[in-house]
Amino acid sequence: MMEATLDANAEEVRDDGDVITVLCDPSDLVEVRKAVQEAGLDYDSAEVQFVPQYTQSVDAETAREDLQAP
Repeated sequence: MMEATLDANAEEVRDDGDVITVLCDPSDLVEVRKAVQEAGLDYDSAEVQFVPQYTQSVDAETAREDLQAP
């Protein structure tokens, strides 16, 4: 997957076991999808999604406090 999408400006390829996710700029989505198709690789979807750069775990007490804050 990485070799197939490298020239199409894929930014990251994640292997999550059963699923491989390819991240790219939304403007490069069509080129990345074409590269995957031309390599003869199957894919479930090709869509633009918001992917946060940072995630934070919050426990229930902190979440309650945040909801009650003015």
